[in-house]
Amino acid sequence: MEVLTSFIQEKAPLKLEKDLNRAKAYEISQKSGSNSSPEENWNAAVEEIAKQPIAKDIQAALTVIGRRDTEKDPKDPEDKRLDLSNTYLRNAHLSGANLSNTDLMNTNLSRAYLKDVNLMDANLSSANLKNANLMNANLSRAYLNDSDLSSAALIYANLSGAYLSKVSLSDADLSKAILNDANLSGANLSGANLHRAQLKKAKLIDAILKGACLKEACLEESVLYSADVSDADLSNTDLSKANLYCANLSNTDLSKAILHEAPLFMVQISVVLTSVIPTSVI
Repeated sequence: MEVLTSFIQEKAPLKLEKDLNRAKAYEISQKSGSNSSPEENWNAAVEEIAKQPIAKDIQAALTVIGRRDTEKDPKDPEDKRLDLSNTYLRNAHLSGANLSNTDLMNTNLSRAYLKDVNLMDANLSSANLKNANLMNANLSRAYLNDSDLSSAALIYANLSGAYLSKVSLSDADLSKAILNDANLSGANLSGANLHRAQLKKAKLIDAILKGACLKEACLEESVLYSADVSDADLSNTDLSKANLYCANLSNTDLSKAILHEAPLFMVQISVVLTSVIPTSVI
């Protein structure tokens, strides 16, 4: 496993993306001559490189790592952590892979196919997971601080107890995802789909939920201190005992929402309140 991870780090370092973009931009400029600007050549190169599949040898090494027998991993947690940090793995195919406890810090996994992957306890801090498919993935207790998950598919994903501070989840699909006890402080969830998501006891301090869909979600005992929930859909949402202190609920749909024992002190509120189950403290 150490040989394989070393091979991937050597053949697919994070700087590989810039090298590929630079080479492709030069190729495009040679073909177009003076008909296009350097900026146009670079943008065209970035778009073309983004569509290219991952190299076959890198994919083969990842496949072997992902299907390893974890029962034979070293018993010492420090020795068993696989190191794939700072690597360029865009468009990788790792469906069903076991990458629990793996170090993927700063790794580019944008547009990667990670359906049913096991990333429990993995370190994905500052990773690029934009447009990745993480449907039904296990990310419980994973470190995703400062990572980019914008437009990612996280339907049915398990993110319970995950560290998601300052993560970008804008326009991500988190419908029916489990985020109980997750730390989403400072996270950007604008435009995200959280329909029927489980966010019990989740920390959403200073989080941005502007325009998000939280219809029928469970936010029981969650902390939304100073969160921006403006223009969001919280209809039929359970906000029992939720901390909404100083939250912005302007133009938020709270029709049929449950606000039992949810204090609304200093809340900026201008909402649709049709058939709300009221709070005990307003």
